[in-house]
Amino acid sequence: MDRSTLERPGVGYTLLALILLAAGAAAALILAGRFALGGMATAVCAGLVIVSGRRGKYTGERRIAFADSAAERAADAVILGAVAWATIEEEPVAALGALAALVLGYLAQYIRAKATGLGFSVDESLIARTFRVAL
Repeated sequence: MDRSTLERPGVGYTLLALILLAAGAAAALILAGRFALGGMATAVCAGLVIVSGRRGKYTGERRIAFADSAAERAADAVILGAVAWATIEEEPVAALGALAALVLGYLAQYIRAKATGLGFSVDESLIARTFRVAL
């Protein structure tokens, strides 16, 4: 995707809607016990999160950057919450892992936001975001 495509009006909102749609689909599939399909929907959601983050870096739209961060947290909660719910009885370790990933993801973003609020320069590169999303 080239830079001109990412800068088109409405692309940011479309990406955010697709992130939330993919996360909802992934959660529904996971809760239905269709883990492989849920994993594929999660991968689509992760790809959209990475593209949305790239777009935010290029355009510098603060409102979209904020909404992107909120959509990413919501997607994390929906998907990892579904994993925890679906696996709690048969695989309690997997459920615990999902909840731990959720808490640590929220904690990392809280620390980043707090540091930025206190005046520290905190910049997330595309590589760092991709690695974090992949985990």
